[in-house]
Amino acid sequence: MTTNQLRQSMKIYYYECVPNSIHPKLLELFSQYTPCELIEAPQRLTAALKAWDGKYDLGSLVSIALEFEDCRILILSNVDSHFHRWCTDQYCDAHWGCSSEYISVDCAPDHSRLANQLHECLHFLGVQDCYVENDPRHPPKGSCTNPSCVMRYGVSSTDICDSVAEQVVQHSNILLKDEGRA
Repeated sequence: MTTNQLRQSMKIYYYECVPNSIHPKLLELFSQYTPCELIEAPQRLTAALKAWDGKYDLGSLVSIALEFEDCRILILSNVDSHFHRWCTDQYCDAHWGCSSEYISVDCAPDHSRLANQLHECLHFLGVQDCYVENDPRHPPKGSCTNPSCVMRYGVSSTDICDSVAEQVVQHSNILLKDEGRA
């Protein structure tokens, strides 16, 4: 039995501000790293996100709307939204999206959506960015040896580096330990 067969599937609800913005290959790509389900957001979450005006905490809104369900949320938006402002309020250089512990927002242009959605979802696995975050030039970290790594700033690729692969394995081992299977 493989590690992926042992682990529970990660549930990711997606909410589309812009119709048809979830990339059709995202599930296939992300499933390489962890078992997951990509599910359209339930009505109670959709209603709460539609009504959100950016004036109160997005994390609290999601937690209450989902009654603290164990899941992740991927919000697919654009740069003219409250969700984009939420990202740039948290991280001034988060022009195409951001990710917190269990909420990710994608605001990338169409030509970079798949790479950006994968980038934001990899954060759900505890993967760190492969660029220096407090440097406006966003140079790659020394640990990232792949110039096409999806976790670098501004890269529109779905490749990962060895450091990202190691972080995914570490996350998997933590989940197995937490589930009593390691």
